[in-house]
Amino acid sequence: MQQVNRKIEEAVMKGLKVIIRNAEYLYGITSDLKSGEIRVEGSVGDYLGMLNHGVRILVEGSVSNYLCDCA
Repeated sequence: MQQVNRKIEEAVMKGLKVIIRNAEYLYGITSDLKSGEIRVEGSVGDYLGMLNHGVRILVEGSVSNYLCDCA
């Protein structure tokens, strides 16, 4: 999962549009980001946007548990 989040963070830092597909069984993606905008097409697993510090996340589908949990 760290590799996925690292690639997302690199794209956001470059100002690229980030679109995530087929993430239904991915947990903890887009965690600990500080800025940017991410679009998720389809459903996504638990802990989406965990420890969010300002990133905007649009989900075109359903989200499992703990959306943007900052515990």
